[in-house]
Amino acid sequence: AGWSVLILPWVLASKSGAHWLFWVIIVMAALGFYGEQVQVALGEFRTTDVSTVLGVLPVLFLAFRELALQRGIEWLHDNWLRRTLIVLSMATLFPLALAFVFTNDEALPGFLSFVLVAATLTLVYLKYLPDFSIIAIVVALASLLGMAIGGRVIFELFDDIRNAGGLVLGLLLLGAWCVLVTTMVVRLLNYLHKQIQASTSLE
Repeated sequence: AGWSVLILPWVLASKSGAHWLFWVIIVMAALGFYGEQVQVALGEFRTTDVSTVLGVLPVLFLAFRELALQRGIEWLHDNWLRRTLIVLSMATLFPLALAFVFTNDEALPGFLSFVLVAATLTLVYLKYLPDFSIIAIVVALASLLGMAIGGRVIFELFDDIRNAGGLVLGLLLLGAWCVLVTTMVVRLLNYLHKQIQASTSLE
């Protein structure tokens, strides 16, 4: 944590998006180590809680980045910064969401955070700051989560999943569900891509 404070003046003076992202990663690593080694060890937080915080944090930095751009801080303009922060967030929250769906009720905050972050990103980058690449990332991960939820529901319907017939039927239903979700996602992305192209062409 102290190291992140010490290098902050250098980051601001360099006016480099890459240096700023490097600083963000250092801050996240410091908070992660502190959370695991202190808060989890003391029983104040669970590991899933620390991971949830680390998953939400990049979105907060992203909000700062977007506000900074609106105020004329052009050295944060590179779009890869936006995508990297979103990937950091989603890559942390998505496993928590999957864990909640399949096994771990302690991951509920991570699941809810994933849903909230995904909905917020979709709203912002569809309506206010149109960016199809962000929409594609969010929709793809949301569809995978939807497939997982469908799979959990399907196999919960079969009490005796060890029965060969029940297993085969469950797999067939899961395959059909995944095909349906994939088809819907492809159509949705095509529609959203046209909408974003139309909105950007009007600006």
